[in-house]
Amino acid sequence: MPLSELLPDALCVILCVIAAAFDLRTYQIPNWIPATAAATGLIINPVLGHGALSALAGGGVLLVIAGSLGAARLLGMGDVKLLAAAGTLLRWPLAPRLIVYVALAGGVLSLVLAARRGAA
Repeated sequence: MPLSELLPDALCVILCVIAAAFDLRTYQIPNWIPATAAATGLIINPVLGHGALSALAGGGVLLVIAGSLGAARLLGMGDVKLLAAAGTLLRWPLAPRLIVYVALAGGVLSLVLAARRGAA
């Protein structure tokens, strides 16, 4: 796989891991993380030949999906911002897959935390 495909995806993973560490420790995602992800996605994707429209579409689709989940109080608004920003890195048509990956990771993390607390 060429670097132009891997770089935005790798940056997305790195920023999401940093956000998860903050979220687990403080129950908040600092605004600099989604801001950095969104700015990076909107800059790096056109430079790598994916186009700004693809980055905007990925972020927009995830904003609508995650925003709907946030409005239903199924996600926190920090999560909504992070998902929308991650969408600019992942671009259209890859971005919507992130919702599935986040749901699976959240389920696994919930089981791990429940087991650690003795609730499982």
